[in-house]
Amino acid sequence: QRAAAPVVDHDMTGLAGMTPEEYALYWAMIEAHDASPNVARSSSITIVNGDGAGEGFNDTTSASPEGGNTGTTRGAQRLNLFNHAASIWAGFLDSEVPIRINAKFDPLAPCSSNGGVLGAAGPNSAIKLTGSGLPFNNTFYVAALANKFLGSDADAANEDIVATFNSSVDTGCLGAGSRFYYGLDNTTPAQRINLLIVVLHEIGHGLGFLSLVDGTTGALPNGDPDIWSHFMYDKSSGKTWSQMTNAQRVASATNTDNLLWDVPNVRIASHFLTAGRETSTGRVELYTPSPYEDGSSVSHWNTRAAPNLLMEPAINIGLPLTLDLTRQVMRDIGWFRDANNNGAPD
Repeated sequence: QRAAAPVVDHDMTGLAGMTPEEYALYWAMIEAHDASPNVARSSSITIVNGDGAGEGFNDTTSASPEGGNTGTTRGAQRLNLFNHAASIWAGFLDSEVPIRINAKFDPLAPCSSNGGVLGAAGPNSAIKLTGSGLPFNNTFYVAALANKFLGSDADAANEDIVATFNSSVDTGCLGAGSRFYYGLDNTTPAQRINLLIVVLHEIGHGLGFLSLVDGTTGALPNGDPDIWSHFMYDKSSGKTWSQMTNAQRVASATNTDNLLWDVPNVRIASHFLTAGRETSTGRVELYTPSPYEDGSSVSHWNTRAAPNLLMEPAINIGLPLTLDLTRQVMRDIGWFRDANNNGAPD
């Protein structure tokens, strides 16, 4: 069953010249296209267990099934949840090359009643590509995305994404009685952290929702831009990060509320936002606090976004499990549909 088309108000800005009725119709068509069984969905995502005996995915602590997760040990529930998150992402991506994620649980700091780190993930490597069928040449792409374009695994000896999640959350480090929620839905009980949302978020980073630029020096990776830098637009300077000097990128990284994601798919799809969006263009704000926050700045949506989005720097309750605007970002950076494998977007 498909959701109804979104209600569109009479503000015509950001609708690419369409009437509200036309916009709603085309949005519904795009959503139906995403759900069609005739659209190639050849991606395969495998979770590689990086834990040792008795820990993480191998934890034999007894657990009661919850939220559709039928595992009866903590380790089994974790693996069930990670495989479910992988299936959500795999259902959207289109790549002939299998994607592998090395995941594990370890104690992570900080973690206290004031807050803490829930998990961290990123690409195991990035590859500079040049050739036809690319959004940009002489540009770095994260391993999984580069493999999609190459049509083969450029580093078969290693996983494409590495991820670590905080095992201390399940021992109450965030406060007495707190732990991860292992349900496969988003009806999160009180004092629980929805691990499925956390895993979807972190896989997004591993698939390319992040900047590879050194935010403290402004240096591009090995002197060439990454795909992210082509689309980060600084409203004050009128330049993308790929057009800037190192010093300009450093200044832009803390240019609060003025660094925007500027690509067609997100601009068109962002109309539902009531905050964190430039209404005249549809560009969406990136997170640019001052001072710069390593690991968070420019690689997340701004916390001003409303409704809340999956790829904000801190978890929010009530997020849908549909990946929201993350889907359009992935199309923009190269995860487009390619049913005939000709290298061009369908």
